[in-house]
Amino acid sequence: MPTLMLYGLRAGLAGGLAALGMLPVCALLRKGRAPEWLLCALWGAVGLRFVLPGGLLPLPLPAASGADITAPGEMLGALSPAALPAAAAPAQESGPGLWRVLGAVWLAGAAVLVLRELACYLRLRRTLALACRTPDGAYSCPAVGAPFTLGLLRPRVYLPDSLQGPARAAVLRHEQAHIRRRDPLTKPLFYLVACLHWWNPLVWLAFSRFELAMEYACDEAAIRALSPARRALYCESLLRFAVGGPRAGCLAFGQRGVQRRIRHLLGYRRPAAVRLGLCLAGAFLAATVCLAAPRQQQAALPEEASLPAAEPAEDTAFSPQELTSPLDFYLYISRRYTANAHRGDDLIAPTGTTVSAAAGGTVLVAQFHQSYGNYVLIDHGADRWGRDWQTLYAHLDTLAVAAGDTVTAHQAIGTVGSTGTSTGPHLHLELLCADQPLAPSAWISYRGGAS
Repeated sequence: MPTLMLYGLRAGLAGGLAALGMLPVCALLRKGRAPEWLLCALWGAVGLRFVLPGGLLPLPLPAASGADITAPGEMLGALSPAALPAAAAPAQESGPGLWRVLGAVWLAGAAVLVLRELACYLRLRRTLALACRTPDGAYSCPAVGAPFTLGLLRPRVYLPDSLQGPARAAVLRHEQAHIRRRDPLTKPLFYLVACLHWWNPLVWLAFSRFELAMEYACDEAAIRALSPARRALYCESLLRFAVGGPRAGCLAFGQRGVQRRIRHLLGYRRPAAVRLGLCLAGAFLAATVCLAAPRQQQAALPEEASLPAAEPAEDTAFSPQELTSPLDFYLYISRRYTANAHRGDDLIAPTGTTVSAAAGGTVLVAQFHQSYGNYVLIDHGADRWGRDWQTLYAHLDTLAVAAGDTVTAHQAIGTVGSTGTSTGPHLHLELLCADQPLAPSAWISYRGGAS
């Protein structure tokens, strides 16, 4: 439950930032007379960001500079027994009951919203059970007070009998545009995303802008070939049926945002080819930034020629290939490897799970730290090029070794906990080579799933 909630919070933050950034972009594109289907696609990209907090399009970033890589090694040197304060009592773990309560409230809010819309949809379907097909392909009955489209896999257009003539043909083109664009499927999917983030006002802002852009796009498709007189009839029909129709809910398309839609139609002009090309380029750039998934390239190890240390005997040299997973059971691995933030791998496992040494070596530190909590630092010796290798195991619940102990591979050194700065029970594993932090997953073949 903590893992899912943290993922949801991270997704809500990423999507909210994308929504805030998309507001000025869409305003600028609309001022440049960009077609509304383009803006609708951009808000759809924002909706994807609420589901994929890590992004979708890989964006490689250059590796950190040498100064940035060395700084964490200096920081780790400050964690020596002489520099650390005396061991303190481990921080208390947050009770699992709190996570369950928060998770239940979160899921209950989403379920209420989904069930409310589903009940509205079923009630409307029962009301329209006696609707008959008209010669133009629409459906009508006395219960239809305003034009709308209803249905998921087989959507139908419902028009009132009082709507006739050129205005009816234009409104029918509007509703048929929704069906051609697959709006009856994309809108409910976006609504489900909004329900999952019901606590976040920015997701409802993005959903409302996405819905309005849909209506604008279909309005443009409906009036594209109409004369000014028939456009006026179309706008008049929007005003005429602005109220009085049944509540369609998120699973249908009705008369919404009528005032803004009429103002948009009155000022609508098809963009020139050059302006359209600029709008397409701007929208493509905005969508790429919105869905970017930055991935920092791992810094290369020091070259062999730059290491003046004498080469030790082959049979005593350490090799990183000897490293093994310190846990036999865990839920998943989350890896964050950036220049100035979280380093290493987080292995989620229940409190009390045995943590073993990834390889044999000497325990340098085994005590409590304000950030790492109970942690163990093991020195595995030098490799054939004279580089020292160390592993660090943080947030342990209990310690089974002490500084100066010699350990072997797979020997128990402690148990999984949530001490120090931690959001839940897990093992934080770091790997260092010559005081330079590296990604443990590059050498350790984990026996669980990775994320």
